[in-house]
Amino acid sequence: KPDPGNLQLLLWSSAYHILDEQYEAALEILLRILNTDKNFQDNIAKQLMVDAFNLLENQGNLVSSYRRKMASLLY
Repeated sequence: KPDPGNLQLLLWSSAYHILDEQYEAALEILLRILNTDKNFQDNIAKQLMVDAFNLLENQGNLVSSYRRKMASLLY
């Protein structure tokens, strides 16, 4: 079972990247969390990915690419 502390650190790191507008780095970290534990903290990684997509106005190659990656992990 993954160490929740490490996932928490990854979560904080992703939030920092979002605040710094480093969306690709944030999304990559959030995918890593999803890949490790899809239900970590009530699906917060998925929600943060959706929030990042909204910040990017749900447009562009980055959003399209990471939406597909997220969907392939979740469904």
